[in-house]
Amino acid sequence: MSIKTLKAVVKFNENQRIAPRFILTYLVIWFVWHNQLFTSFFTTSGDFLTRANVALASVTDNHYLIVLAITCFFYMARLGYYFLKNKTQALLEEDDIAEIEVGIDQRFAKSEDIDRLMSMITDLKTQLAVTKERDQKANADKNLLIKKFLALREELDEVKAENALLTKSNKTLKARLSDSCDMEAGVLEPS
Repeated sequence: MSIKTLKAVVKFNENQRIAPRFILTYLVIWFVWHNQLFTSFFTTSGDFLTRANVALASVTDNHYLIVLAITCFFYMARLGYYFLKNKTQALLEEDDIAEIEVGIDQRFAKSEDIDRLMSMITDLKTQLAVTKERDQKANADKNLLIKKFLALREELDEVKAENALLTKSNKTLKARLSDSCDMEAGVLEPS
């Protein structure tokens, strides 16, 4: 290992937050691993000493080494996670600095792109204006056609109403005419 790597690891360890104490973590993992201690204590009936004796008897094999290995694995995983997180943040910060430096250099070299984009924007603005004009003209034509249609419909309704009145009056006139013809025929004929 190089001295640079060792210095990076030492610096990393100095900058970390305080981890939970090893003994406390070991005890929590031990109690979780040996959960039958609690389950047998609470499920057994009797006085406190009887319950405690049954609970201790339920833990026949005490797995000290397995719990120690799990605790060590927990600390190694935590250390690896924070180490990778620190390295990732350092790489991201280096990329940000590189992007800022590259951006300054390209500001003057890429003015052609900006000119091309500006011309595209002005073309799009003119196309938008033409489209808006077409839309307004289409809406005006549509409104005019609707007005004409409503006027023709109103005229048609009026003609239908007049036709209905004329039909009714025609029927009444025919009825009168037939009544008057029947009367004349009745007067001329001897009864």
